[in-house]
Amino acid sequence: MPTLLDLGRLLTALKENASASDWRTRWLDICELLWDSLAASRAAAIPEQQLDAFIKMLRTEDKFALARNVIPELREVDISDAPNPQQQRILEASADLRGDFFRRESCTQSDFDTALYIAEKRILLDAELHRAQVLLYHSGLFGASSENEIAAWLATHPDMMAKAAADDDSEHLKREQHNKRT
Repeated sequence: MPTLLDLGRLLTALKENASASDWRTRWLDICELLWDSLAASRAAAIPEQQLDAFIKMLRTEDKFALARNVIPELREVDISDAPNPQQQRILEASADLRGDFFRRESCTQSDFDTALYIAEKRILLDAELHRAQVLLYHSGLFGASSENEIAAWLATHPDMMAKAAADDDSEHLKREQHNKRT
């Protein structure tokens, strides 16, 4: 297991082999090692030039996205003071990226949230629930009240009534053909 003393060497190796297939794993290991080591110390734990190199690498979008997986503080927008001054410096240097990621993650497509769209979703959900009831009814699981509700709903939707009748006819025909074979 690498130690904080190996951080400079690890960062240099990662920079030199940026196209290596395991760079993501190595980057996550570096992030976790650095953050946990800084959390365990109240004073500056690594040389400033190594911290600068880490921050420079962290400021790229792909590396920042990965680092958020092992450094929970990078997922938050508003951060109170970190226990370590070097952690605080990392958080301050990544404030704009944290804000950008937060805005992207909290974006919704408002043009689909119109009243008509919501009403259409309700109608489609209602239709799907009734379709499921019709399918279940054919298996004999519903009583007279359910039959009446299904019939009433189908009466208000004539196109569904025609489809249900066609389905009934084809099902009846299949049963007759099956009975003739046996």
